[in-house]
Amino acid sequence: MGSGDTDSRRKNARIALDELVSFTTFAGTNSLGQGEDVSLGGMRFKAVGCSLVYDELLRVSFNVRGQTIEAVGRVVWMTKLDDITSEVALEFVRIDPWAVRLLEEALGSG
Repeated sequence: MGSGDTDSRRKNARIALDELVSFTTFAGTNSLGQGEDVSLGGMRFKAVGCSLVYDELLRVSFNVRGQTIEAVGRVVWMTKLDDITSEVALEFVRIDPWAVRLLEEALGSG
């Protein structure tokens, strides 16, 4: 894990997330993405070969410090990187309190 991002434009500090992210639409489509970063408020990842829409809810699963975190996030923005790859940002709408504590500890460890 990397250290938190100290960029003052960010609402929340970030942790580099260089691992696979599993995500599922509420319609039941399962996909994998490449994690970019995660914060207390949400996460960013690259998605390949799937079609997501703004404001869509996704169930996500990813690892921090060897622990699997599952959350629900809303797509807040997407950027098309090429014909099949998009960068996706989620805002968490549901995440377990223990996962928040784990993220807080990881952010504090810089």
